[in-house]
Amino acid sequence: MKKNSPIFLFLFLFYGCVGEDFINDYVDPSLRITNPILEIREGGSYQFMVQFYDESGTKVTQSNLSWSVNPPNALTVRQDGTITAVTAGQTTLSVRTTGLQGNPVQTTTTFNITVAPVDVSTPTTATTSATTTSTTTNTGTDTNGVVVATPFYEGQIRSTSSYLLEGNYRYEHNGEYILVTLDSGYQADTALPGLYVYLGNNPSTTAGAYEIGPVTIFQGAHEYSLPSTIELMDYQYILYWCKPFNVKVGETKLFD
Repeated sequence: MKKNSPIFLFLFLFYGCVGEDFINDYVDPSLRITNPILEIREGGSYQFMVQFYDESGTKVTQSNLSWSVNPPNALTVRQDGTITAVTAGQTTLSVRTTGLQGNPVQTTTTFNITVAPVDVSTPTTATTSATTTSTTTNTGTDTNGVVVATPFYEGQIRSTSSYLLEGNYRYEHNGEYILVTLDSGYQADTALPGLYVYLGNNPSTTAGAYEIGPVTIFQGAHEYSLPSTIELMDYQYILYWCKPFNVKVGETKLFD
């Protein structure tokens, strides 16, 4: 009986993983506002935090940011992203920069500016006012009336190879850490060699990606808990790779 050679087995597994022959490592650069809000009160202040990712999907420091507001009189904004709300209504804040190859990059966030409540109290000293604020019942807003947005992302894992890999996911922050949840319809072919799951910003490589770990569950609902150091918008993709052959076999894009 003729046995398969190690070389034949290697080629069989490798080409079974491959979905596309051409690999392009370029990705569009992006700006991400990492702490969006739903609303802020007139007169309130808040600092938006922005991250820039270059054409390889790498997070880099980018201080050359330009801000704009629509409508223009809705608020003031400083270079560091700190806003002061001026006029009630729906407001869109945009931030722009230039990529490493000279291409423009922009992102926007929309929120409401609410009318400041009428202060009917008559504190006699600054101390009294501070005490009143510190004992106010927590309603989910701060003294500036800021309501922080808590987005989550849902979608489908798709296979990029000839192997079965599919399932619906939910990606969210549970108040302590990021949780990646796969539903009961999740399936992955047990023949996938060295299957690992990653978070990344470049769908063509695991360089710079965060390795969640090896896939040990190939069917049914399960979840991954991520370290508290990872923020919700640090990574744009969930990626599945045959790690021994460095070949992608599945992916999903969390957000644009």
